[in-house]
Amino acid sequence: MKKTMMILACVASASSVMAQAKKANAKNAAANAPVTAPAVTNAPAPAQAPIAAASADSGMRLGIWGGYNVANSDSFSSIDKSVTEADSNFTARKTSTVTKGGIAAGADIWLGNDFQYGLGIAYLQVYKLAWANTEGAAKANIDANIAYLPVHLQALYEVSGFKIGAGAGLSLGFGETTSVLSGFGVGTDGTTTTKVKGSALSAGVIVAYGVNFGNVTADIGVRYYAIFEDKIVQNIVPNITLGYRF
Repeated sequence: MKKTMMILACVASASSVMAQAKKANAKNAAANAPVTAPAVTNAPAPAQAPIAAASADSGMRLGIWGGYNVANSDSFSSIDKSVTEADSNFTARKTSTVTKGGIAAGADIWLGNDFQYGLGIAYLQVYKLAWANTEGAAKANIDANIAYLPVHLQALYEVSGFKIGAGAGLSLGFGETTSVLSGFGVGTDGTTTTKVKGSALSAGVIVAYGVNFGNVTADIGVRYYAIFEDKIVQNIVPNITLGYRF
């Protein structure tokens, strides 16, 4: 019986030792187990800023134009009369050289797109005269050069390249007429210069067709200016315009 009890005690002791060994091994295994990194989820990509839109057309356009003015007016008949009177003092008559019209140029500033409004300025050469005659010691010269500078508020409508507009404002007159007489005697000889100055109401019309090359525009058309002097000075100007849109 004692021997049996001793055997059971040994078995129990061995079981206890084995249990403690298992617990120790389990702790060691847990301590040595590889640590698993927490799963990293893909964070949503930050939203990209929208690409800046191309700068919009500001609606402002600058146009520079040039052409030839064909003028028609009887407003300068007083100059023609002076030539006729001076020429009557000579036996041999000389005809004056008269040019009605001449070089024309200008600039426009427009705001808007299809419907545009703005300011225009133009230079119109309107009248040129040159006359000279000589007989013995008597000499006479008469020269005239007259131009106008219209400054207009304008409006224009454009559709499919076709443009039509109108404007009104003031036209500033400038230039001079010079008469030189010599050999006629005291009281007659001398130089007389008459300045052209002042302003007159005026109106205009624009008709053109244009094409665009990016921000650059090219137009071909006709401009009409009516200057309300004592008699209307009419000006028809075929022209080419180069413009730039800002």
